[in-house]
Amino acid sequence: MTSPAALRQAVNDLAGDARCASWGVSRVEPLVEEHRRLLSWIRSGRHGSCTYLERRADILLSPDHPDFLDGARSVIMISLSIARPDPPRGSLGMSVARHVRGLDYHEVVARRLRSILSGLKVRAGGIHGRVFVDTAPVMEKVWAQRAGLGWIGRNGLLVQPAHGSFTVLGGIAVDAEVEPDQPAEDGCGDCRACVEACPVAAISGDRLVDVRACLSRLTSEQDVPCGVDLSARLAGRSAFGCDLCQEACPHNDSLPDGDPEFEPLSFMKEMSAREFLALDGERAEALIEDTSISSTGVARFRQNLASALG
Repeated sequence: MTSPAALRQAVNDLAGDARCASWGVSRVEPLVEEHRRLLSWIRSGRHGSCTYLERRADILLSPDHPDFLDGARSVIMISLSIARPDPPRGSLGMSVARHVRGLDYHEVVARRLRSILSGLKVRAGGIHGRVFVDTAPVMEKVWAQRAGLGWIGRNGLLVQPAHGSFTVLGGIAVDAEVEPDQPAEDGCGDCRACVEACPVAAISGDRLVDVRACLSRLTSEQDVPCGVDLSARLAGRSAFGCDLCQEACPHNDSLPDGDPEFEPLSFMKEMSAREFLALDGERAEALIEDTSISSTGVARFRQNLASALG
């Protein structure tokens, strides 16, 4: 049997090969307090349209749930930095949040996680694992904090000392004991910059966001909840996603360039929002095919763009 220390060294080597910005490990233990807060948040209604959280709340307690990965003993978390130079002023890329200017981060992170898991299976025969990237019933930011990557800020996002909050996360639950890291300590202090920067008061500062108001969520949904005037909220702002709370965070000042795979795509840099709106549907659909915007669709994205342009 491969020792926990040897598995940790293997993860270190493989995470380096996968060009991860950071990585860490946590033992699998029930997230009792975090799960209690999650259920309280759901009961308050602030989860909005994220009704899948209600249906899968029991699995969120711990990844060793039989419906996730029975026998899971460790969670390996990684992050990739999306902090790339801004595209030119007036370009389409400046009309969307950073995480959608380049390739779909779900695919990029999943590919690197699969390479890490494959490598672990080679080095430690018999190991089983499950990869997750924002689409499985796992409290990723909680596990990232427990794995020492960073802390959960007042805006509910993970903040890392060297990479700020402009990162994307993913992880692997494995049925083997990997030597763990120490949980990260809170670094927000009494700062409330993100709370004050939110134009729709979706951030109360308790590290849980009101999804019903959050522009990032509303612009990425297929349907806007009844009673929400999204056009008024988007005027002069991002057409997909929202970075305002992150731009206000002092931990995001002077970040080094992040992963090259998140470089804004050529059409994000070379095309204006109005030029994109003038494209026929088939051409527009083809351009966004490899981005996170594809999950919402070109018709809804165009509506958002028109609203953002006023």
